[in-house]
Amino acid sequence: MAGVRVRLEAREADWEFAPGRTIRGFAYNGIVPGPLIEANVGDTIEVELKNSLHQATTTHWHGIRVPAEMDGTEAVQPPVEPGETFKYRFVVPDAGTTLGQPTVRSVSVAWPRPR
Repeated sequence: MAGVRVRLEAREADWEFAPGRTIRGFAYNGIVPGPLIEANVGDTIEVELKNSLHQATTTHWHGIRVPAEMDGTEAVQPPVEPGETFKYRFVVPDAGTTLGQPTVRSVSVAWPRPR
């Protein structure tokens, strides 16, 4: 079984969201979207997250089954404080396309209830 090692740095960066238009925001390794992580079923992925933001953060994985302690939600993982690192390590159980996103203090949308 192969291993895939990745270093992610959560930091602020300028993001060009349209030609000639930029906004300052949070990014992984200074790019939006963050870097592509490629692996095969059965590979062990090891992601070292370094937090260079001014606030705590985590990485939450969408579309991939990971052990609860690697899920990146505050319910199961302490936030990674500014200047600290955290190592995510899990085996890829299924084929597919997935997404990793920060979760601490992320935006949530609440729809109004129907009247």
